[in-house]
Amino acid sequence: MLQHLTTTPAKYFNLEASLFNPEMFGKYVTGKHLTWQQTLLLIAVKRAINDCPENPFPRQISVCSGKGTGKTFLVSGIILWFLFSFPLCRVMTTAPTGDQLFSVLWSELSSAIQRMKDFYREQYIWQNKFIRMVANPQNWFARAKTSGPGEHGALAGMHASSMLAVVDEAASVEEGVIDEARYTMTNENNL
Repeated sequence: MLQHLTTTPAKYFNLEASLFNPEMFGKYVTGKHLTWQQTLLLIAVKRAINDCPENPFPRQISVCSGKGTGKTFLVSGIILWFLFSFPLCRVMTTAPTGDQLFSVLWSELSSAIQRMKDFYREQYIWQNKFIRMVANPQNWFARAKTSGPGEHGALAGMHASSMLAVVDEAASVEEGVIDEARYTMTNENNL
């Protein structure tokens, strides 16, 4: 069903075109104007994915806070793009509270999936704490897990050749949680 994923490495995909492709997300984002902050995040992700020894680029990307800059909207698109583009990948998402994780980020992910055209929407299985890919739901997914005080395991213990870690409201997440992600993510396509 997703034959292109086994023949075309995701790092050659055009991230901007994929995220704002009317074929994937429908009319909702056709011709959408990106803020300069969103554009910078897309450039950082693109450079990290297309990293090469001659031009190393950091794989840990931080986004400063700001109201109304579209961070959650764009990060949800990046999560869905990463899931779709990297076979058998794992995406770990966390935030300091369940309200932040589920009412904000996970809610935006649900909205983004609902805006997709049928072919793309049908590739995702929506669950309360997981978004799984139909092609291999046990091994290809995004997971939401809170990381409150003293909970350092939210980003630990997962392994895959392609992984993405998203820490929402990172300033309120203990450094140990972020350290666990750093220790876990050692492969080529880990952001």
